[in-house]
Amino acid sequence: MSKKFSYGFVDMHCHVIPSVDDGSKNMEMSLNMLRIAYDNNIRTIIATPHNKVYIKSVSPKGIHKRVALLQEEADKAGIDIKIYPGNELYYDETLPTRLEEGNALPMGSSSDVLVEFSPSDEYSYISEGLRRLSYDGWSPILAHCERYNCLYKDKSRIDEIIDGGVRLQVNADSVMMGMLSPVGRFVRKLLSQEKVSFISTDAHRDSGSRVPDVYECAQFVAKKYGEDYAREILYENAIKLVK
Repeated sequence: MSKKFSYGFVDMHCHVIPSVDDGSKNMEMSLNMLRIAYDNNIRTIIATPHNKVYIKSVSPKGIHKRVALLQEEADKAGIDIKIYPGNELYYDETLPTRLEEGNALPMGSSSDVLVEFSPSDEYSYISEGLRRLSYDGWSPILAHCERYNCLYKDKSRIDEIIDGGVRLQVNADSVMMGMLSPVGRFVRKLLSQEKVSFISTDAHRDSGSRVPDVYECAQFVAKKYGEDYAREILYENAIKLVK
């Protein structure tokens, strides 16, 4: 029998707002994504459209407006998921200023920021960017930390990042890659050491490989790493970002 959870998951990294980035293409797709999410026991979503300085990005005001509209349509469709505004922030030297001036969003109503880098960026650049955000009063969450090549080369770098106050997010599909995949081995090592703070879907579509599907991953994590840790990284840490 499939394990039942006494709590609904929080997906704090999801590209579900229609027509703003490379995520959902339209409202129909967004509602289908929400239905899939609901079927996967997701009850709260932080919508995180991309924010990149060199590509036209939807404004914070536009995100709030679109989240309200999506919530309204979800309610009409009877999909019991609460949606909050956020951003996936591509780091460059202007990001601290963009945040300070209100041109980029933290997660929900918190001071936490979901930050991504290029997978090929050097460790010195990533660590300095995270350090600068921390120095300016933000609490960085490193998006899909399993993607950065420099973290494979020297595993001690993960400890340096965490010791600097950064929390790690991994994608659910990376967890399920298994031990035959270098990415899967890396992620499962992090989980075994309880270094992951968030598991999310990073969903972009309502079909194919980038859907808001997390239930199988949640079952695996609860069985392999413990129900308390599963609850922490699938619900407790993320719900604090919005409440």
